[in-house]
Amino acid sequence: MKNKQAWRNRLLRITAAGSAWWWQTGLVWAATEKDLAKTGTAGANTPGSTAAAGNTAAGAAAAGGTTVNEAASVGGTAVNGAVAGDAAAKAAQNAPAAGGLLSDPWILIGLGAVLILLLLVILIWTYKLSSRLSRLQQEVDRQHGDQQDDNDQFTGVLDKLDRRLIVTENNLRKLQAAAAAPAAHQPGQAGYAAAPEASALQFTKQPPRESPLDIFIRQYNVLAGVRSGYERKQARDSLKQQYNFQSFSCVNFDERMRMPGVQPVFADSAVGDFWAVKTDRPDIYYVVPNALMTYESQKHNTGGMREVFQSNYREGAYNQIEVIKPALFQKTAMGWICQQAGQIRLR
Repeated sequence: MKNKQAWRNRLLRITAAGSAWWWQTGLVWAATEKDLAKTGTAGANTPGSTAAAGNTAAGAAAAGGTTVNEAASVGGTAVNGAVAGDAAAKAAQNAPAAGGLLSDPWILIGLGAVLILLLLVILIWTYKLSSRLSRLQQEVDRQHGDQQDDNDQFTGVLDKLDRRLIVTENNLRKLQAAAAAPAAHQPGQAGYAAAPEASALQFTKQPPRESPLDIFIRQYNVLAGVRSGYERKQARDSLKQQYNFQSFSCVNFDERMRMPGVQPVFADSAVGDFWAVKTDRPDIYYVVPNALMTYESQKHNTGGMREVFQSNYREGAYNQIEVIKPALFQKTAMGWICQQAGQIRLR
């Protein structure tokens, strides 16, 4: 806003200075034109006085007894002088001004007005452009704020689910400990109360505790179910930060397109089709598909997905990938080698 105000003030000062300069220039040139007109009038009147002098000389010659021929000569000279003076006066009156069109003060004033209007148009256009840029910046800021709010909301939901999971695990451990605790008395002995009835928990199979792999698969499938592209990217970044997974792809897909029988070769890739999470064994990784990619025929046939995962793929493109069992890969100096295929479900 400060820059826009400064530009407006600068253009107003330029407009005012230009108007004053053009106005003063028009007045000065108008005064110069009047002086030139007066000078031309005076020059035009000079030949007439010459003619009058000639007539006076002719009359004096006749009165002084000058010869007829001399009087005629003098009179002829005077007449010629008068005719030449009148022609010079007419030529001076009909001659165009020395300055041409620019010597007319009204033309100068008109040019100044055109310049002022042009500067005003530039000022208005600059103001409208600045206003439009300001509105666009506000719209970008608003959209960024909305995206940040969505990201915070999604992160809050994930945190809430993690907290609920921890609470559930703690409660489960307490219940398992209570069910496995030995009885504090023996039935039938004096001094002991009768044993309470067996709890239903003792006869109910407890759900197994989730392993780190089960937690990763569950979080991966939640990520694959997110529809919004921006939210999926944010969830992917959060998952990558948590598990520090690596990425790789099939690097000989062109050769496999020409010769379908060639086995896939996998190597590291910045944006890979496969994500690898390290296990507790050296150089062994759990491998899942890239949750953000679209699963289609090229990925399936030449990208190595067919050899790494069993799936329900038929034809077309699938936007959601559910991992049932991850594949096992070994990372070597020669690249990534599949040790055990996994299983996925496409939706």
